[in-house]
Amino acid sequence: MEDLCERPRELIHQELQRQDLDTYKDIRNIGRNMHKARSSQLLPLLTENEETHEPLSAVQVLTNSK
Repeated sequence: MEDLCERPRELIHQELQRQDLDTYKDIRNIGRNMHKARSSQLLPLLTENEETHEPLSAVQVLTNSK
């Protein structure tokens, strides 16, 4: 009730930090591992123009007027 604008997530993190440091570290590690696992499933971003234009030119685009 001290700060009504505070997000619930932030309040939970603050309480975990105050109560039990080990639990907070575990939750932080779980979050990091989830992010790492999800990002490893994504394809790397294309860095050069040629790499970007090759797949786009292979796609056949049809419009109403053909």
